[in-house]
Amino acid sequence: TFDWANQAMALSRAVLKPDMCGAIEAPVLLFQAGRDVWVLNGPQDDFVERVREGGGSIEKVRYSQSLHEIFSMPNAVLGSYLGKILDFLSAPNASLAE
Repeated sequence: TFDWANQAMALSRAVLKPDMCGAIEAPVLLFQAGRDVWVLNGPQDDFVERVREGGGSIEKVRYSQSLHEIFSMPNAVLGSYLGKILDFLSAPNASLAE
């Protein structure tokens, strides 16, 4: 609907504001698909850089040959993708224990 698209556009502008990126406290794992037609890589890269500049913890994992739906790629990509998610979720993080 129009309202959903309007809200998504407002969010995409807000999330790239440096003060918003600096306020992110939780560790972030961002996956980037190199052949994504739905999400632009450039703004994702800007987001990652701004979170880092704000002192946040963010890891970007890029799959250059992947489409937007990384979870439906062939097993070689899917296995790596799921492994990264499980490693991220199982890693101890001191900021979560405080």
